[in-house]
Amino acid sequence: MIRIHRTILFACLIVLSGCAEEQDADVLSVGACGIPIFFTPDTTPDTIAVVGTFTDWGYRAIPMRDPDGDGTYVAVVKPDAGVHQYRVYVDGKTYLDPFNALTLYGPDGIENSVLRVPDCTQPRFEAVADAPDNEVVLRFRPGRDDAPIDPASVVATSGDQQLDVASVGSLLHVSLTGLALGKHWITVAAADTEGRAPQTLRFPRWVEAAPFEWRGATV
Repeated sequence: MIRIHRTILFACLIVLSGCAEEQDADVLSVGACGIPIFFTPDTTPDTIAVVGTFTDWGYRAIPMRDPDGDGTYVAVVKPDAGVHQYRVYVDGKTYLDPFNALTLYGPDGIENSVLRVPDCTQPRFEAVADAPDNEVVLRFRPGRDDAPIDPASVVATSGDQQLDVASVGSLLHVSLTGLALGKHWITVAAADTEGRAPQTLRFPRWVEAAPFEWRGATV
């Protein structure tokens, strides 16, 4: 069974240009459009579910399950693209999602947890955290039909300077070799084999003579 880490990670890339029903048998089978929501109640509940703007606040509540019996329940939700508010319903009461720090107040003045959902039917980029100092590594996530990236379509630039890009499977390795020391804005554009382009990425990257060391630094 697939196990999903319970912490929601938020990428800090700047994006240019601007997914409810009964759960499948395997509640942890998360597709491109699935978002897992976790909750650990104090006692074993009779009823536990996710309710929100994407379920009409209970009309189509999404049941949560505890697949491995460890006391933590999970549901995979698939809202449409956009901003959605939700809470976890447990035996007549509702709670914020403790694993999601994003909240908004609804029209009734109640604070709700928030999902910001991209259009998961379209391809997109994700940053890879563990990358060498002299390159940027991006992962290409295909759209719903799983069309792969077209390596010939990839263009990476810093200002007027074009950067070398190596495509290895779903990973793009953007080389920073040749850039002057200092801050640079990197732009990456590409398309899949069906001609659909992810949102163009533009993000800052510093080129330094040597990697920064916190040891001995003044804070």
